[in-house]
Amino acid sequence: MSLSITPSVTGRVVIGFSLPLLLVTLVMGLPILQVQAQPLETPRPLDVFLLLDQSEGMRWVDPENIRLEAAKYFTKYLAAFYTDIFDHHLGLINFGTTAPAEKMVPLTPLDRQAISSIERKIVPLDLDYTSFINALQVAAQSFASGAEGRKRAVVIFTDGRPNDRRELTTEAYFKEIEEFVAKNMAEVSLYVIAVGAEGKSWSLDKQFWEEITRGRVFELRAVDEVELEKIYNTIVFQLLRIPELHWDQVPEEGLEIKIEPYLDKVAFSVLKENPKVEFSLIRGDGEKVRPGDPDVTYYSSGRLFEIYAISEPSAGIWRYTITRGRGRVEVGKALTRVEVKLVQPFSPHPQGKTMELLASFRKRDGSPIKELATYPLWIGARVIKPGGTEVLVEFEKIEEGLYQGKEIIQSDEAGQYLVTLTVKAGTLILPELQVPIEVKPLPYLEVVSPRGGADYILGEPLEIEVQLRQAGRPAKAQELFRDDPRSLIWVTLMDAQGELVDTIRLSEDPQRGVGVFVVQTDLPRKEESYSLTAYLAGTLTSGERYKAWPEVVSFRIEKGWLSKVSERWPWFAGLLAPGGLIYFLYWQRLPVLNGMIQVQKGNDILGEHILTGRRKLKVRAGKGYPIPLPPDDPKKQRVVAKIRGKRRENADGSIEVLPLVEYQEGEKSDSFTTRELDDGESIVVMDDYVLTYHRRLKPPVRLVRVL
Repeated sequence: MSLSITPSVTGRVVIGFSLPLLLVTLVMGLPILQVQAQPLETPRPLDVFLLLDQSEGMRWVDPENIRLEAAKYFTKYLAAFYTDIFDHHLGLINFGTTAPAEKMVPLTPLDRQAISSIERKIVPLDLDYTSFINALQVAAQSFASGAEGRKRAVVIFTDGRPNDRRELTTEAYFKEIEEFVAKNMAEVSLYVIAVGAEGKSWSLDKQFWEEITRGRVFELRAVDEVELEKIYNTIVFQLLRIPELHWDQVPEEGLEIKIEPYLDKVAFSVLKENPKVEFSLIRGDGEKVRPGDPDVTYYSSGRLFEIYAISEPSAGIWRYTITRGRGRVEVGKALTRVEVKLVQPFSPHPQGKTMELLASFRKRDGSPIKELATYPLWIGARVIKPGGTEVLVEFEKIEEGLYQGKEIIQSDEAGQYLVTLTVKAGTLILPELQVPIEVKPLPYLEVVSPRGGADYILGEPLEIEVQLRQAGRPAKAQELFRDDPRSLIWVTLMDAQGELVDTIRLSEDPQRGVGVFVVQTDLPRKEESYSLTAYLAGTLTSGERYKAWPEVVSFRIEKGWLSKVSERWPWFAGLLAPGGLIYFLYWQRLPVLNGMIQVQKGNDILGEHILTGRRKLKVRAGKGYPIPLPPDDPKKQRVVAKIRGKRRENADGSIEVLPLVEYQEGEKSDSFTTRELDDGESIVVMDDYVLTYHRRLKPPVRLVRVL
């Protein structure tokens, strides 16, 4: 048995809104789209087999071959959702007694060229009996040799129960199918469309099919093209996780529809009773949607249906219109929304480790969507802790489509944390996402060094230090794991290009503290940015294999300032030389001081400052100086007077003093007022301390320590 912390969900623009404003908006009843629980499963590209029953009985049930036209519709409708990322594949298996290879189409990417090859195989055939097991075996073999990471489905169109030359009982046929599906197609979504579904025989067959397909059975009393195409729509929506599908019958005067902002795609299925009817779709700006528009994917049978799939449609009021002819027209509108997802934290999350929320708002293929000036985005979250405490978090954009919470959540309680993400587009609240995060007292790592965002000097050893923790406290490896501590923790260094620099094991250092693991390395050896990833994996004392989610920090290696100066010394010399000359000339013009400054409090002489031979002097107060600062803090030291010679003739017996009137906490050292002192004159600083100027040196005095 193993336990691993892995992401439970897949995947900072700060607009001038606040979470309280969002709550007020909800209370005041501004427009809100339906709030629904969104699945956490990431959409995947599809591998779908369409199994067409071509047994002898289908000639009587569907003499006009309407099922074949509907199969072409299914092919094109699924193709409307084909992209480079979601490269949906469709295969066709015509079956009867057998499923002949020459009559099938293997799983094929649904680009326009492939659609033509599939449609060429959608023709009426007479394949005798109805052997589902043979067709399912062909599909299962194809799935087994296909690529991983794809969602698989089988759609069966049939008119009846299984039968072949073996003449088994109905129960025996369905038991065979059920056992095969359970063994070979457990992860495959199986759908059945039953045409001619009536009578006692179907009521028995339906029970078997519902058990095998887990309820994915659609019934048609008779073959009706419009109804069959609607069923195919529903199947596609279920497979693609498109939650919103709405059908409208278009009146003669037309019909207005509202298109919300931030849609990934909207697909319009136009089903017509009369092929002579002409239909138009008008955008919110009044322009007609045309098949050749760059944002449009268009398909038509040339008979009774049209499909418009429009990427990132503009928000506004659109319109259905009938421009010619008469007859019933129905339009199905399917909305694929841009989804908000919780990228981190992952579940389970270690107790004591802070939660930093990261969310994405991107299209299904992972690409960012352009933010609309008329619908500015705002993302917030409500986190409810196990004890009922509620924390509100506002997000800011850190890159296109990726947002980071401004607040950090303390995971001090074990249990379930419910994270509810809300996206606001202007005054419109988009569907929320709720994600439960389980917090458990699991071991985790904290990277102490290098610090994230810090700079380190090239050529100096880099110390790597991490600490093993549990429930917010340092933890001993021997108490948590069976493994030798030297095998538990390691780090990888990656450069800015993503290339691996080194992999290093860390050793426990009890002298540094509980759970501290360290290592020193001479790497990296180049001046650039690096990322360090710390890993923890081992066998817990309970016997479970455990792997913590990696900890990542980024830092930079730079040359020291001496190295930079030595490499560019001509440039620095040329830059500093004029300034140095100016300062030298200024210094030479300053009068040379004589005498001394005595510091006195009451009758006690606390200290003296010799001036002879100097041009400037700063009198300081604080720890280590005769004049203390309140309070007597060793970190608080400051200048209370600046002394320089007076710039005028015959002034060798006078000085300029710039004393502070009194000490103010936090006052800058340049807050001085100018005074001129002659021999024997004084000024008061810090209320009680007297600075007296003597033009000639006095004999040494005994200093009294000020407590």
